[in-house]
Amino acid sequence: MKNFNPSWDYKILLCVDDSRATKRAVIFSTRISKQFSAEIKNVTVSKTTFFGKGYRNAYQWAERYLKRRDVSFSSTLLSGNPVDEFVHQAGDNHIIILGKSKGNEIIITSSVIPTINIDITMPGKHNKCKDIKPYTGDFT
Repeated sequence: MKNFNPSWDYKILLCVDDSRATKRAVIFSTRISKQFSAEIKNVTVSKTTFFGKGYRNAYQWAERYLKRRDVSFSSTLLSGNPVDEFVHQAGDNHIIILGKSKGNEIIITSSVIPTINIDITMPGKHNKCKDIKPYTGDFT
């Protein structure tokens, strides 16, 4: 893996919104967190200072789920451009996990692993990687 440093303390940036795949992203991030003892940073970003009912419900559901699963996490509500805020919050030591708004996929990306879109349309079956593309941009 490019830029992987085993001595770093990697964290998970969980991007929560009202998309269909958000709950599955939360569940998936919890599994990864427990596997690697990684802290989760739960972030919800609205383009305006108003957080609609869908965003508030998703944020609260994620917090309740993470508490029930006894996972180390912090939660933040932010206003601004979601892409810019997610990249800013991720820094250089976070794995970013988010649900895709169109379709039923989870996107996993960071500066140390390729971007992976995972098709999660068949719960209970082995999920397959639909599209694996290396991320060539810069997260800073």
